[in-house]
Amino acid sequence: MRTGLAYVFVPLHLDPRYAAFVLHYPVGLDRLHPLPLNTARAALSHLRENAAHYHLDPARLGVLGFSAGGHLAAHVAAEPGPAPNARPDFAVLLYPASSWRSFYTPGSNASGHDPLLGADPTPAQRDAVSIELIATRDTPPVLAIHAADDTVVPVRHSLLLTQALADLGVPVELHVLPHGGHGFGLDEENPETHRWTDLCANWLSRYA
Repeated sequence: MRTGLAYVFVPLHLDPRYAAFVLHYPVGLDRLHPLPLNTARAALSHLRENAAHYHLDPARLGVLGFSAGGHLAAHVAAEPGPAPNARPDFAVLLYPASSWRSFYTPGSNASGHDPLLGADPTPAQRDAVSIELIATRDTPPVLAIHAADDTVVPVRHSLLLTQALADLGVPVELHVLPHGGHGFGLDEENPETHRWTDLCANWLSRYA
């Protein structure tokens, strides 16, 4: 189903215990923040408002995201939205690019076009989308999984985020895999990284 905000729900019947939907959210030079965030919020609101149609429990809706999608999932979970039904009840984050400030270190060239914020974002703009800085005590439970040897989105992102959530008293669980790099996804041929699915299933049995 497509709406004016360009999100698409594709039911995935992977496990009889869960109903899964894929969110196609806008990205690109003319689709900057907060459009992706607003799209995710609209998607969650739509699912809650139509929970009976989809045979869902509106109090048990979560988000799962990988890399940049992990940032979006973390953002919609951590920052209060304009509507109370636009926040998930739990979040699963795989190698999330959650700390936008961490992509820019002191002395580095921080100029240029940021894929989320546009041309030459200020430090304040980067901080405003760094999830470890904007999370609140109302952030729902979070599971984060990251590889220690990730050179694209360093594990520092998940470390900063989960420490911030722990300091806030938010239920949070972090698994750092020794190897896997970035973008390992489901990769069933790599037992070292594929075990994240078992870790996730165990966590979901407690929080979803």
